Amino acid sequence: RLRQILVRHKDSKHPMDPVKNRPITRSRSEAEEILREALKELMKDGDHTGDSMWAAKSTTTISKVIRGTSECKSALKGGSMCGDVGWLGKKELQALGKDLEEAVRSLAVGEWSDLLPS
Repeated sequence: RLRQILVRHKDSKHPMDPVKNRPITRSRSEAEEILREALKELMKDGDHTGDSMWAAKSTTTISKVIRGTSECKSALKGGSMCGDVGWLGKKELQALGKDLEEAVRSLAVGEWSDLLPS
C-alpha cells in the first residue's frame, strides 16, 4: 500500500492542480522545496520504519501535511486513507517506471522515501 504527496510544477506533465482547480505556475525547484518542508514535518512524528501498526493509521501530522500540501485527489480522502493510492501489485508498480518501481520496492513498511519524480 502506498501513500503520496504530489506537488506539481509548471513543466510537469499535468500542470493543473485538480484539488484547487487552478493552473500551476511554480518552478520545479519551488516544488521540491515545498516537498522537503513537508517531509521535514512528517519526520517530526519519528522514525516508524518497520512498524506496520503505525503505517496503517494516519496521525494528525500526516493528515495535516498531506491535505495542506498534496495536489492529488487522494489528499481529499478521509482518515487513514488520506493520500492513499492503494495497493500496488506487480503491474501497477511496473507502470510507474523502473526508477519509481525500484524506489517503492526498496521502502520498508512505515518508511518515508526521499523525493521521487513522477
